[in-house]
Amino acid sequence: MISLPPTILLVSSKQDPAGTRIHSAILESDSSSLFSHLIISKRLVEIDDSFENWVKEGITCVIFLSRHAGKGAVPTLTVHATGNYASAELGGTPKTLSRTDPHLMHAIFTELLVRVPEGYTVSYEVTHHGPTSVVLPSFFVEIGSTEKEWHDTHAACAVAESVIEVIKQREHLHEKRTSIPLIGFGGSHYAPRQTEIARISRGACGHIMPTHQIEHLTHEIFTQMIEMSQAEGVYIDKKSFKSKDISRIAQLAALHDLPLVSQAELVNLQNASFSVYREALSLVPKLFLNIDVTAHPHHIEEITNPVPLTISHDLVFEAQKMNQNSHGTLLDAICRMPCIHFSGNGALVLNSFIVDQTHIAKRTDELIQACVSIICTTHHCTYQDNVLIIHKKRFNPKKAQELGICSGPAYGKLMSGQSVFQDGCEIRPDMVMDTEEYAIVVSSDTPVEKYII
Repeated sequence: MISLPPTILLVSSKQDPAGTRIHSAILESDSSSLFSHLIISKRLVEIDDSFENWVKEGITCVIFLSRHAGKGAVPTLTVHATGNYASAELGGTPKTLSRTDPHLMHAIFTELLVRVPEGYTVSYEVTHHGPTSVVLPSFFVEIGSTEKEWHDTHAACAVAESVIEVIKQREHLHEKRTSIPLIGFGGSHYAPRQTEIARISRGACGHIMPTHQIEHLTHEIFTQMIEMSQAEGVYIDKKSFKSKDISRIAQLAALHDLPLVSQAELVNLQNASFSVYREALSLVPKLFLNIDVTAHPHHIEEITNPVPLTISHDLVFEAQKMNQNSHGTLLDAICRMPCIHFSGNGALVLNSFIVDQTHIAKRTDELIQACVSIICTTHHCTYQDNVLIIHKKRFNPKKAQELGICSGPAYGKLMSGQSVFQDGCEIRPDMVMDTEEYAIVVSSDTPVEKYII
């Protein structure tokens, strides 16, 4: 096995008991040579060195090992990028963000989840302090939140082991780049939604702006967040903001041609290519004019060349009105297909989808067949050429009243298909029903018979 030179610089401060313990655990391990090491006398937030000289040594990233002081006194292990959205009360330069590495940060966060000592939590923190002078990507890994935790050897070893394990796999990590670099907005100091996303998906936030800092969001700050995080998407904790703030963030994202991504999308992406997903989302404005839609990806690792697919609006509208039946719901069927479906405008399923170009004919048939099957299971249907004719029975209260049936439980029985008796006479459901016919053009050139199971 070839021994590669260190590419990660670990920095700790003599003034910091937590950072010192983490660093000592790494220095005492067999993996010490995986890193370059720097121990300084001043506080880490006071660093004004650019670390440019380390570039000549092959260093590509700086990890600051540190303590975290929190008001809640909750034992916690955290990771976060550095910078200031406004003033610089805790080091660095005002309105300046540092370069960071979301991939590496996410990888260490994931390892911390595996090794976290009992009684501790693991979370991201929002961007909130310096240094800001480092030219290399950097971030903090911390132990908090009180002196008791800063001196906890078990916590220090958990952090040390997590950092070591990730760097052992660093070539694989950078080759695969499986995480999805994002910038995040909303929430409190410990970024609960962004932390949850990192825990259950490949979503990896670099810089995160908390709700209380939104007043400092400018185009310049937004641009810094993207560039310093190498972000490919934007996550908004929408419950944390007013609609005007959400619109503002969305507008800034659009200016940078970055998609807004939800937690559900990130979870559903699984191992799919995010670049392909972004390509797919670029088709949305042409599919839905002046409609705010939400994308729902399904098995899109099977999509490599995304193209739009649209089927009959009336067919989809009618099918999704059906409740659970022997064939399941339309949404159940769609979730089994490699596609992206969209919701919006009050509908759970809109009639345009994104699929792989190679399988557009197959997906078209599957979607139409799913709709036709659900409709035919619920209603009596006939067909002629490419037209599906739905024969709907509707309860007519006037007919019931003419037969002496008063509103109440008897109405419910008749509507559910049960006969009732009035003055000794049987009143069948068909006696109080009207039949309506509703025709839907299923396909422009394919006989409906093809889709009847």
